[in-house]
Amino acid sequence: MIFYSMAFTTAFHLYIYWKLRAAFGSGRWILFFWGSFAVISAFLAAHYHKFWGGGRFFEVFFALAFTEFVVAGMLCAVFVLTEIFKGFLFLWDKAAKTHVESLVTPRRAAVFSLAFVFCAVVYGYYEAWNVREVHAVVPTGKLPLGTGRLRIVQLSDVHIGGLYPIRHLERVMEMVRAAEPDIFVITGDLADGDMTDRRREAALLAGHGARHGAFAVVGNHEYYVGLEQSIAFMERAGLTVLYDQAAEAAGIVIFGLDDLTTVWPVSLRAVEGRFTLLLKHRPQVLKTSRGKFDLQLCGHTHGGQLWPIGPLQEKFQRFVQGLSKDGERFVYVSNGTGYRSAPLRIFAPPEVTVIDLVPAL
Repeated sequence: MIFYSMAFTTAFHLYIYWKLRAAFGSGRWILFFWGSFAVISAFLAAHYHKFWGGGRFFEVFFALAFTEFVVAGMLCAVFVLTEIFKGFLFLWDKAAKTHVESLVTPRRAAVFSLAFVFCAVVYGYYEAWNVREVHAVVPTGKLPLGTGRLRIVQLSDVHIGGLYPIRHLERVMEMVRAAEPDIFVITGDLADGDMTDRRREAALLAGHGARHGAFAVVGNHEYYVGLEQSIAFMERAGLTVLYDQAAEAAGIVIFGLDDLTTVWPVSLRAVEGRFTLLLKHRPQVLKTSRGKFDLQLCGHTHGGQLWPIGPLQEKFQRFVQGLSKDGERFVYVSNGTGYRSAPLRIFAPPEVTVIDLVPAL
């Protein structure tokens, strides 16, 4: 697996170098600059799990390499599209006896590609820092008598640690409090680094303001950085961590499944006539869960984070982002509140999700 990862990474970096050299000549600065980042990206793509949580210097180093990896991928895609475009122009010239294709020189193609990618990265950086509030309404006939509305506020994939700044979390928690939640939930990947000394982050999360409590489940990144320290951090933040467990709040039942759970636990049984909320990190609806919940809240996908990953994901999995109805039950997949690695998002904005449970008409 490591060999294939490094081979693939090396191949498309060599392709980018070849295109840049064709456009700008064989200057040593191109070889040094692109070669250095190519080696960093190839190494970290193959070994980053071994160093997870290995200190802020490594996290910054990894973020730079990740950004370069994204830039390289985008450049590669743009260069390939340029070649396809030139192919169409070549065929056009043959058919119409013109010479349009000769106008698309390697330098012009490279300058266009670099400008396009630069604009995309600037926009992606802007989008990653601008969290939006997303509203969804779920009608149900199972709310406690006399309840006009029950508000759930969800965060997911915050990825605290590394390059996630405290001021960003402050702004997110201001949005949570302003929404005046009845129940506050986090659906995994809250942690993404060393969580042993995160007092300020824990205090911010504890100030959620939910009237009926806060609940969380673990995601894959809690396992990466260490499950024990991740759960300890969540508990310091005042979150009730549901690990294939159940709880009650505001007259509804809340189930929380571990990220690795693939079969419905026999200990979790739906209560007839009561609304059941299910928290699970990955947007997987278990085959054995039919009739066990009314609304499942998830994350994990980041909405793709970088277009066109999201639309491609939708071709292969059913639930990627937003609210979906699955028979008589609902599934909501959050785009996530933070970002993975470098602060870049393209057409997959981060969100604070506000879900209102209302009486069915």
